[in-house]
Amino acid sequence: MAERRAARVPQKVVHRHRVGSLEFKRVSEFVLVRGQPKAILKWIDIAGIRTPIYIDLDPSKLRRVHAGPKTRFFYDGTTVEPGTPDEPKPAIRGRRGAGSQPMPGGRRRTDPPVGQSTR
Repeated sequence: MAERRAARVPQKVVHRHRVGSLEFKRVSEFVLVRGQPKAILKWIDIAGIRTPIYIDLDPSKLRRVHAGPKTRFFYDGTTVEPGTPDEPKPAIRGRRGAGSQPMPGGRRRTDPPVGQSTR
């Protein structure tokens, strides 16, 4: 594994990053995935396999600066943490979705009518 890390040329991107209402300057790894620029926010370990969590960057807002042997990019836009509460919630699945709100007495619309027994 050490050889793989040494072979990579570390490219960084400096960008404004927002988590909830907090906004700050952040330095992340910069990669191109199928020709599209991405900023790697963090690496997670899934069953021993390192997987990157990255976000898309707009190519028109990237500026490239040569800083010695390394390359650094500056992103003029603001990135947002994936999975923040600002994103819409996923659809509710199952019988007790949005149309099954509790009725008076703690019952739900999916419960059998009051007069019928369930044998």
